[in-house]
Amino acid sequence: MSVPRTWFAMPSDDVLRELAVDSSDGLSCKDVAQRRERFGWNTLAEAPPVSRWKRLLGQFKELVIWILIVVGNSAKNLLLRRIFGETALQVIQNADRPLFLA
Repeated sequence: MSVPRTWFAMPSDDVLRELAVDSSDGLSCKDVAQRRERFGWNTLAEAPPVSRWKRLLGQFKELVIWILIVVGNSAKNLLLRRIFGETALQVIQNADRPLFLA
């Protein structure tokens, strides 16, 4: 197995010599066609798109988000308690239960 080359760390003259390229002329059309056939196009593979649900759920990975949710809920409860009193807060928190029994 060959060791991958670190082209970016090599001097430019060494890279040009290694790749058999003339710095003033570049590659000929024939050389380009041969290299494309041998190595393929110089493109990067695209990552698959992330679904909306995964992006949404990914927002809740951070501790700061959970702290903000708890603080926001506590502030809402305090504000409702200050404005409407304890009864309004209990009504809102028990909204899934029927208010009147028949």
